[in-house]
Parts: sequence; structure tokens; C-alpha cells
Amino acid sequence: MADSHEQEMRFEPDSFDAEREEDAPAVMPSGTEDLQKRLAQFEEEKKEAHEKYLRTYAEFENFKKRAAKEQTEQGRYANERLLIALLPVLDNLARAIAHAKETKNLDKLIEGLELTQKEFLLVLNKFGVTGIDSVGQPFDPAHHQAMLQVETNNQEENTVVDEFQKGYLLHNRVLRPALVSVAKNTNKENASLREREPDRASPEGHQ
Repeated sequence: MADSHEQEMRFEPDSFDAEREEDAPAVMPSGTEDLQKRLAQFEEEKKEAHEKYLRTYAEFENFKKRAAKEQTEQGRYANERLLIALLPVLDNLARAIAHAKETKNLDKLIEGLELTQKEFLLVLNKFGVTGIDSVGQPFDPAHHQAMLQVETNNQEENTVVDEFQKGYLLHNRVLRPALVSVAKNTNKENASLREREPDRASPEGHQ
């Protein structure tokens, strides 16, 4: 009897532990749970950063389009102020011509043209355009363009004798050089020739 009782009370410990492990709920290590939270947070931050990048890129593209449009408009209407200032000059020129036609007076036409020219120059001066002084001034290759040389004894060498086309400056930059003629002093050449000529007087002449 004792042997049968002991046989009934005997059990297998390994099988009991296996059943207990299967019935127990799965418990995730705390380190893995923190890692998943960090991954989820990273994904959210990455999504927000991508959306922010898309918004910034769209704003930059819109800015480039606006800047290109403004640049085009600025180039197209850059001279608007100058042109508006020149319109009254054109009006006065038209009035002078119409008045001259009515009166048949050439002197009045010349007078009107001269006044219009002065008004035109005042407008140019207002926008930084000034004339280049030429006649009687030393030749300056930065401001003058020599068209020819004039032999003369009345002007210093390399002095501007005449002006064929007036030059202008825009502030300190040459807008158009003056076309001029430049003095070539013949006295200097004659003096140089006389210095090079030998003394042709015979020794007998100095007795």
C-alpha cells in the first residue's frame, strides 16, 4: 500500500513549470518599452521636421518667384522718374514749334529751342548727368576721344582745340566721351629741327 501511495503522489516538476510559463502573461522588459516610446517619439519628430521642411521650401519658392517678378518690373520701369521729368520738355518743344509755325518767326523758333535745351539740361543735371568741359582744356583720354590733330602755334601741345560732339558724365562715370580735335604745336617741332641742324657757316666767315 505504501508503494502505491507514493506512486500516486509523484509528479514531474518540469512539466508543471512549463504549464505555468504558458499560462502566465507575457511581461516585456522595461528597457524595451522605453525604446519603443523613444522610437515613436522619434517618428513623430521626423514627421514634424519633414512637414516644416515642406512649408519652408514652399515659402522659399514663392519668395524666389516674387523676387524675380519684382526684378523684372524694376528693370522695365527703372527709368520711369527720368521719363516723367522729360515729358514737360517734350511738351515745350512741341509748343515752340507750333508757335513758330503760326508766326513764321524764325527768331522765336530759335529762342524756343534754346529754352527747351536749357530745360532738358536741367532735367539731366537733376539725375546726375553733367557735361564734360573740353575746348581749351588739356586733352584727357579718360574724358576725350581725339578725332584729329590740328597744327597750331596758338595753343599748347595736347590742348583741345574744338569739340565735335559733347561728352557727358553720369555722376563720376563717363556716360559718353567728348569727340575733339587736339592741338599739335608746330613751334616745338621747328625748334627741335633747328637744334638738330648742323652749323653750315664756313670757318672763314668768322674771321
